[in-house]
Amino acid sequence: MGQDDMAGFLVRDILDEVDVCMASSKEALAIDVLYRGLWDHPGDEALLRRLGGLCVRLERWQEAHNAFGELSRMRPNDPEIAVALATAAEKPAEIASSPIRIGRGKYLQFSVTRCFEDADLPRSVLWEVLGDMLCDEDGLAIYGHGPFLDELLAHNPMLLDATLVQIVDDPAEDGPRGLPVVTLDQLPPSVRTVFLCGFGMAERMARFYRLPTGLRIVDAGLLASGPLAAKLAYAWKPTERHAYPLDIPDVVVQPDLDVLIVDCPGRVLAMLPNGIGYVAAALARTALRVQVLDLDLTSYHRYHIRRLFDLCGPIILPDGTEMPREPWMPEYAEWWGNGTATTALEDDIQQAIARIIAARPKILGFSVNSSNRDIAGRIAETVRQACPDIVILAGGYSCQDETLGRLNFPEADYVCIGEADLTVGPLCEALATGQRPIDQPGVMSRFDTPGRRFVPGPRQNNLDLIDFPRYDWVPSLDVYRNYNGYQLTPIIASRGCRWSRCTFCAERFYWRIRSAANFCDELEWLSDHGCKLFMFNESDLNGQPDRLVEICDEIIRRGIKVALTGQLRIHVKGDRPFFDKLAQAGFVALRFGVDAFNDNTLRLQAKGYTMKIVEQNLRACHEAGISTAVNWVIGVPGETDADVEESIANVIRLKDHIDKVENINQLRIKVGSIYWVSPEKYNIRFRRPQQELFEQYLINIPSEEWWSEQPYIDQHVRLERYERTIVGLRDGDVHFGDFAALMIERALHAHEAEADEQTPDRMLMPAHP
Repeated sequence: MGQDDMAGFLVRDILDEVDVCMASSKEALAIDVLYRGLWDHPGDEALLRRLGGLCVRLERWQEAHNAFGELSRMRPNDPEIAVALATAAEKPAEIASSPIRIGRGKYLQFSVTRCFEDADLPRSVLWEVLGDMLCDEDGLAIYGHGPFLDELLAHNPMLLDATLVQIVDDPAEDGPRGLPVVTLDQLPPSVRTVFLCGFGMAERMARFYRLPTGLRIVDAGLLASGPLAAKLAYAWKPTERHAYPLDIPDVVVQPDLDVLIVDCPGRVLAMLPNGIGYVAAALARTALRVQVLDLDLTSYHRYHIRRLFDLCGPIILPDGTEMPREPWMPEYAEWWGNGTATTALEDDIQQAIARIIAARPKILGFSVNSSNRDIAGRIAETVRQACPDIVILAGGYSCQDETLGRLNFPEADYVCIGEADLTVGPLCEALATGQRPIDQPGVMSRFDTPGRRFVPGPRQNNLDLIDFPRYDWVPSLDVYRNYNGYQLTPIIASRGCRWSRCTFCAERFYWRIRSAANFCDELEWLSDHGCKLFMFNESDLNGQPDRLVEICDEIIRRGIKVALTGQLRIHVKGDRPFFDKLAQAGFVALRFGVDAFNDNTLRLQAKGYTMKIVEQNLRACHEAGISTAVNWVIGVPGETDADVEESIANVIRLKDHIDKVENINQLRIKVGSIYWVSPEKYNIRFRRPQQELFEQYLINIPSEEWWSEQPYIDQHVRLERYERTIVGLRDGDVHFGDFAALMIERALHAHEAEADEQTPDRMLMPAHP
């Protein structure tokens, strides 16, 4: 298929998605789909025609004018386009959230906030002109309250006569202003135009999606096409590709809940929270009243809407710290751990706390990981102070190991350890009735018998019997995407690791895999709901290669058109026919946990394969047309300088079959790994008692706290080998992925800073204790 043919195929796919939206009466969502299509296919005539027509239908005249104007430049003699353009030009124009393209990759967007805050002319003039334009609207209603509306009415008292009603979400939330007050379900049929009050785009966008279809919806962006347009150039700000508007859920907690599950920031937002999805599916089998509150989702989009529409620039914290453009990416994990990122979301956190306290659920559950630990802990602690009878329940990635128990989240009364599909339902049923179970398999609690020996909970061996997540707490899966439109949907075919022997890894769980039909039922459901790019969220997808081939055959048989990514182990069955099958099913990128690139280090890591098999897999995958990435771990006990040099040479030799080195890390001893459980077997020595280290470091032991012998390797040796490897690969023109490149840069800068700050006493400290 040629490039033009592929582009045409993708455009048809976008138009099919628009048809699905229209069939479901989701006209606004259909327009959003078209805008995202035009980001990738600027100037496509079919997309522009459909966009212009839909905008006319919804009376979004400024956007219709933009679409037909672009078409007019492409087809200046087309009479149909000329008529449509003239019609749109005659209508009062409004500015929605979609930017205006001014060149390849360059966009401008009108900011209501900047219009008022950066005004060169008296603000009273802006208010008066806006009032005059609103008085010309037919069947006007004003939606909102607060200072914006107060100032608008103060400068335009005639609006009291020109406005039919004021719309509010809660009649008790604001005082009277002389307008008839209605809620959305009381909206009179005479209303044809709704004006959205407010400076902040997030607030206006939320109101936009609450309104019924068929109305003309405008905001203060009207000013951009009114009599002051020529004087408001300052309010047009450069912007970037984005996915807004989106129907973002508000922070709402239902009353009379048995269980409220909260996902706190900051999970990588492009990925749906499938862990919570499985818990919600398990609880759905009970009679409990359950709600999922994805605070991460709401906070993420509010953060970017504020950055893109209101500030039109970076978010600056009160202490002067400039927040990254995308702090949710993995490379900014420490921003969440040290509380820096939390500051930018303080309003959202306080709102969530207030609404949880007001609703008083019986059980408050958290999915805990290293990034959201700080925020989840704050919410749990504050809610408990106000609601002392509430039960705090935790689970998630940071609760997968019984050695950590409640240490990772001491605020919890109960912690589900590992997979909770079969334990969380019965536990919550008991807790909701006031019981406080003790010594439960798969659960640790502050009520347990002191010194009790943990017993693992039951695991479902037949994964087909586990209901897959439906994510029914959001109006559409479309909201699970990054601000720029990128969406990567996690999906699970298997659980555990069939190999479970790598010396540095703590993930040692019994391996199971779903049937091809069961897996494809979920994949097809997600695809029908708009998800197209998937990542297998597991460690050993090809634990049994033949089972993965069965899944690929079923995808091909059903004609499911998706793009798939994931991580594979190097396997003796990873040959060209195997990877050809994966490519046919839709695999576009694979990452291999190779972790070492010479036979001796592979043996030391207990990987179970040789360099010959590594080369076979990488070559076959790349030649099948699948983008190929690798991981690498440096500094394992027993590794020699000769091993390092041989590994560098092998990667350079294979660089034509390696699209990028995705991760390259110095060895860290992870609690639960063989290196932690049996350090003496691998000649590992700790600088302090092991129990003392464990009590201070719950997950990873810092590099400076341990060394290994035969040969001697400490943090200085590991860093030197790391630097030598990086330089060697760069000199050999090996490509690094973005994440690896950033981690390398940080590691080298940290080393330079440490060297600059060393005192003479420290420099004289012997390396070997």
